[in-house]
Amino acid sequence: MKMVKMGTVQDIVTLALFSIFLLCLVPSPLLAYFEDSPQSFRQLTFAGAAAAASPASFSGTKLDMVYHLPYRGIDEDFSSYYMNASREGRKLSLAFAHSDFGFDSVYNEQITRLSLGLKMKNNWTAGVALKQFAIKFSPDSYTADDPYFSKTSASAMDADIGAVKKTSKGDISFNISNLLGSGIGLVGSEALNRSISAGWSLPFSVFNRPHLFFAELAVNDSDNFESFDYRTALESRVSSNAVFRMAFDRYYFVPSAEFSYPLEGGYDIGAGFAYRYPYNTFSGFSQFTTLISIKKSPLSEKDRERIKIKELEKAKALSDKKLADKLQRENVKKQIEQSIAEMKKEFNVKNYEKASKISMRILKMDTNNKTAKKILRKIKVARNNDKKLKIKQSGTKPKSKKLNIAVSDFEARAPISQSEAAFIADFFRSELIQTKSMIVVERSNMDKIFAEQGLQQSGCTTSDCAVQMGKILNVQLMVIGSCGKLQDKYVITIKVVNVEDSEIIYSDYDSTEKSDLLGSLCRKMVTKMIAKNIEQLMKGNYFNAAVKHYESGEYEKAIEQWKKVLELDSSHTESKRLIKEVEGRSNESK
Repeated sequence: MKMVKMGTVQDIVTLALFSIFLLCLVPSPLLAYFEDSPQSFRQLTFAGAAAAASPASFSGTKLDMVYHLPYRGIDEDFSSYYMNASREGRKLSLAFAHSDFGFDSVYNEQITRLSLGLKMKNNWTAGVALKQFAIKFSPDSYTADDPYFSKTSASAMDADIGAVKKTSKGDISFNISNLLGSGIGLVGSEALNRSISAGWSLPFSVFNRPHLFFAELAVNDSDNFESFDYRTALESRVSSNAVFRMAFDRYYFVPSAEFSYPLEGGYDIGAGFAYRYPYNTFSGFSQFTTLISIKKSPLSEKDRERIKIKELEKAKALSDKKLADKLQRENVKKQIEQSIAEMKKEFNVKNYEKASKISMRILKMDTNNKTAKKILRKIKVARNNDKKLKIKQSGTKPKSKKLNIAVSDFEARAPISQSEAAFIADFFRSELIQTKSMIVVERSNMDKIFAEQGLQQSGCTTSDCAVQMGKILNVQLMVIGSCGKLQDKYVITIKVVNVEDSEIIYSDYDSTEKSDLLGSLCRKMVTKMIAKNIEQLMKGNYFNAAVKHYESGEYEKAIEQWKKVLELDSSHTESKRLIKEVEGRSNESK
């Protein structure tokens, strides 16, 4: 992996000198024994301060691996390590830690900790951590008969809580460790040490280098520890990637150092060394600790300053936009007021066309303008009234194109004869004529035309037959059908065929138990057919056929179909537009 520039020569020399110093302080083999469980590297280098391991602290996204070196010449073969993984978000921090300590395959102690931190208002953070303790003891030949070690394993659950207040004078922390004081130990009688602590970290600067002073006071409630304890630490950041600390408590002096180097991808790799030295042999045992960590790179001061400048520019742009929006709203409001006055003036002089355009312009600026909508409704009513007045004055109604339709004799189905089927077709034809919705070819005219062609009318049931008859009669629609009797009911079926394309655009059937109600049945079926708006169906057929011709490049046929639509509806604007468009293209090509 390609490394980013790895510090200065001064940093490397400092690291080497401090490493030699720590190696010189490595304790003798007789002192290489652990007194208590392994801690996180930060907590160790702050003399075991609870604030350094508070669940309310946001320490970034990182992975720490801490190892306490075993020493040569010790009879006990012991091992001790601590692992911590944390993930920090904008509002939440989640961390998982696990430690393991044991010696000579006789004693083993494990602690698992899961903590959650939350950022709150007014620069407060709070957190809670759940812990599980587990101890296992394997008696050897010296302790097998000791009743104290009759219980070989024990476990307990406990919790830590904490809160941190960030101020201009540093961070103030409050923590309660081992809140429940759960029982632990091989005989289950000893309780975990409950501790209440308060700490204060004060940042300061010397020779333009950032430093930190830390102090913490703690009160314990266990007989195994002093009831009162203190921890102090001094941190010095000698460069951007090197930190030294010196920490003190009642029993130990702990010097330490941490180094980090940036990698590509926004992460730092780090290493640390710490040496815990007791003031005397009664205070405890010496301890040498190493750290390897991978951490997401924090923002530098330049980055923070750059982000701050961008946020200020964004806030200024947002403020300018709000001002521009306000001015625009005021300008639009003024334009609407002027347009409303102009619209009312045009409406009062009955210039509906101009008034309508102004109202549409107003609705583009304000879609919910009630005045413009009201004027549009009034314009619509006024135009309808003017149209009715013109019709009344002229004494004529506007002519509308009607469809030409013919009804062939129905096919007879047993036990009905062909002559009876012809009578039923006459009933249907008569009812259709009475609706006056279409131009119906009468029976006598049909017979005359067929006689001239040397043909004879008979029951017609297929589309091909209907198309042939329709072309002879020069109609647009043909009604064909059949009538018969089924289970004591007279049944009539009809189909309406479009002569031009032989498409069945409508079909229906109905029945009655009495023969004297066949006329009423035909009336019912005609009414139902008219209600289906056959004319609209025909317009749809013509229009769809025109579109198909247009897409296949048959423009003349397309125009012909659109003109048929206009014959049925002279106000069909889409057909007019398409005819004009196609004719315009034809003229351009010429």
